[in-house]
Amino acid sequence: MQLARSLLLDEQPAAALEVLDRLKVLPYEGSVDGRRLSREAHLRLAMLAPDTRAARRHVADAQLWPEHLGAGKPYDADIDRRLDDYVALRLGEIVAPGSDVAARDRVLVAGHGPAGVGGLVAALALRDAGRTDDARRAFDAWAGTEARAPFIAWGRALMAREAVALPALRHQMGDYGVLAAVWPD
Repeated sequence: MQLARSLLLDEQPAAALEVLDRLKVLPYEGSVDGRRLSREAHLRLAMLAPDTRAARRHVADAQLWPEHLGAGKPYDADIDRRLDDYVALRLGEIVAPGSDVAARDRVLVAGHGPAGVGGLVAALALRDAGRTDDARRAFDAWAGTEARAPFIAWGRALMAREAVALPALRHQMGDYGVLAAVWPD
């Protein structure tokens, strides 16, 4: 598992997936590392895919919960898919502007609260939809849950459509690193 994590940190998501495909992780309480790494690798590969079809396949694969990685799938209502949907949305806008209204709606109405990358993603999607006041409220709610001031400043820059590097060491990025990778602005 550490090798897959290292390959992701070295920006080698395809190699990380090859390692993860060979792993057999025994399930234990809270065993989500393998699934989280698989999701991140697929989302990163979606942004690197040579065509829309391959990109959408990787977004769909990111939402799977492979049994061999040791984590059982929770109830659908307990899964926060806002980052996955935002990647799909960004891919749709890059390929054909306005083409993925369903993904935008899922991001906008997801009911998982303001915490984590999903809260920032919701604020960005609201901003992109032209709902400036709602976006500002969503951003403020997210910022109230984020303890790291540099991340808040980075989020504020994203909201203003400014290109700013994520202020974290690569191993500290988590899902924020995926969001930074899909943010071409």
